[in-house]
Amino acid sequence: MFPNPLKLSTEDLFGRFYLKVPGDKRFENYYRSLDTIKSFLYSEEWLSAVTGYYINTIGDFDAVRLSYFTTKPEKVLNAVSALKQKTGVIESQQAEAVHKANVSEFYGGEELRFRRFLCLYTLIGLDLIAADLSNVRCLMTTFRWQITLPRKPVRPYFENTFRSQSQFYRSLSTGDKEQFWLDLSNWPNPPQVDWAHMMVNMILPGDWNKNGRWKAFLAEKPPKTIPEINNELENIGLDFRISPPVWNGGGMRK
Repeated sequence: MFPNPLKLSTEDLFGRFYLKVPGDKRFENYYRSLDTIKSFLYSEEWLSAVTGYYINTIGDFDAVRLSYFTTKPEKVLNAVSALKQKTGVIESQQAEAVHKANVSEFYGGEELRFRRFLCLYTLIGLDLIAADLSNVRCLMTTFRWQITLPRKPVRPYFENTFRSQSQFYRSLSTGDKEQFWLDLSNWPNPPQVDWAHMMVNMILPGDWNKNGRWKAFLAEKPPKTIPEINNELENIGLDFRISPPVWNGGGMRK
């Protein structure tokens, strides 16, 4: 069962939880936490309480930042309370109280469009992580250094993988798919991060927008080689490496 992003409204309230399994291992804890709450995200209890939700992470990359839209805030609180009791998931920091919000304020200001995109990338991302985590982490990494950097088109790089590994992507109408690709490619006001940043952050987890590193993407530059990318991964502290050859023209691992 999937939430329907067309149910979203700019009047829906907004809130956030920071959920994790006990432990302090960066990255590993994030994926363990996501795996622990995944069935909850598809449950009637959760989906009947929200009009949409999206996932990413911050800080130590060991917790799931679960952001949601709702017209039934009490039902959301009850659902998450039951989740914590059932699974042992804890809150890594205080939840952000439900409120009216303009989540697109720094992302171009198209509020309804942005809310729908946030929900769409999350549902596709959950499918991709479940299908092949190692593959999709490599996919997002080379996207940043070999697609974003030289300003290559996004859709040809991702679409084969999305089509083959995401049931939710396949379920979208042709029009919704077209809009999704426009959104994933959207970068309304650089140097503020592009919309794709949200999906990259969910899957790696994290993105390269700290210590001035993001500035590398502001001017078109040649793509980095795999050894150069692996050096970036080591510098950033991400816990995997890419072994070439990795990709064919459709973004699938060879």
